[in-house]
Amino acid sequence: MCDFATGACADEGSPGLLTGAGRPCGASTCLPGTECGLEGACVPAPPCFALRCSEDGATCWGRSCLGRRPAGACAPPSLERMNMDDFLRGGDGGAVDLEFDDACNAYVVTVISGGDYLRQLSPDGALTVWDGVTNLDMGEVAVRRLEGGEFG
Repeated sequence: MCDFATGACADEGSPGLLTGAGRPCGASTCLPGTECGLEGACVPAPPCFALRCSEDGATCWGRSCLGRRPAGACAPPSLERMNMDDFLRGGDGGAVDLEFDDACNAYVVTVISGGDYLRQLSPDGALTVWDGVTNLDMGEVAVRRLEGGEFG
């Protein structure tokens, strides 16, 4: 089995190998470590930070890929706590879209009939809720992360 990112061969199942079939993208084929971008060209995809393409641009693959995930600097709330009703439901509707920030706080938003809510659950289990002003059906939460921080 050969790793697309390094070209080195290793035993199948070795950690950090980028393997798999390519996917068409415009006039190119995106191999592991890349994905098709919005403009129809291959772009780097995690765990890779760069890409390399053949001279004719017909095939691209990931470069500068992380083979090991760095140890975490914090721990998120426990799975048991994140599954408690006050974080997931907290009323007539349920939470959607789970995100984490660099301090390992967990965030969800609701899609319910009526006002929506943004909920933050800290690693120690403390819950903070922000009320929405109307029935927006927020549907997703986006958390700004520090460049090079815990999650990216």
